[in-house]
Amino acid sequence: SIARDAQGLSLLDAAGARWRTAAFADDEHGHGELVEVLESLAIGRRLLDLPSGEGASALPSVVEVEFGTVEADGRRPLALHGARLPAGSKAFLTIRNTGDEELYVWVFDVGVSGRSSLLTNAAPSGTLLGPKGGEDDTRDVWGPAGEALFWPGDVPVSPAAAGGDAARPETFVVVVADRRSDLSSLAGRSGTARGSARSPLDAILDEARTGVREVAPTSAGEPPLRYRLEEVEFL
Repeated sequence: SIARDAQGLSLLDAAGARWRTAAFADDEHGHGELVEVLESLAIGRRLLDLPSGEGASALPSVVEVEFGTVEADGRRPLALHGARLPAGSKAFLTIRNTGDEELYVWVFDVGVSGRSSLLTNAAPSGTLLGPKGGEDDTRDVWGPAGEALFWPGDVPVSPAAAGGDAARPETFVVVVADRRSDLSSLAGRSGTARGSARSPLDAILDEARTGVREVAPTSAGEPPLRYRLEEVEFL
């Protein structure tokens, strides 16, 4: 929601706490900046709400996801849901193919700011996961050293009400599919839907691509992308 006060327009989260450190000016320029933030939040929200493929778009659960922290004495695996990690923690994320077919994977981060980013941005069309038993059946998103988590500067450090918890949720969304596809637009701005979507993922891609670059809709004769989503949720 949005609140108006003497400082301007403030963006609030579902709990009514400020979601951005600075207020937006209550003028045309400030309104435009606020709309851009809301558009980025909408893509992050849609990623979080996106279900795994169903019917012709269904992909079996053949990928294992391991998440945890890198400590001085080695890796410490954590539950995929509900872990609490302070800023500065070094996280690792490992994805392993346990099936017999070649797959492709993308990892998005919907951070404490609500923005989405493609963590596997070196391969926007998908990182290959070879069949089980091959040298390329496992991928470490950040390598053995992991990656330090950080708190964005534009998000208040204490978002909750007085006496509340300063923690905010963050989610890694792992998308696994049976073929390459450019999903990088899911980390950008959305636009107006177009084309005939054949799955929830197709619908989001059509909408996001319209606002990012000119990409023709997939031809009607091509089978739908088979995909599955796994999430790692932590505070």
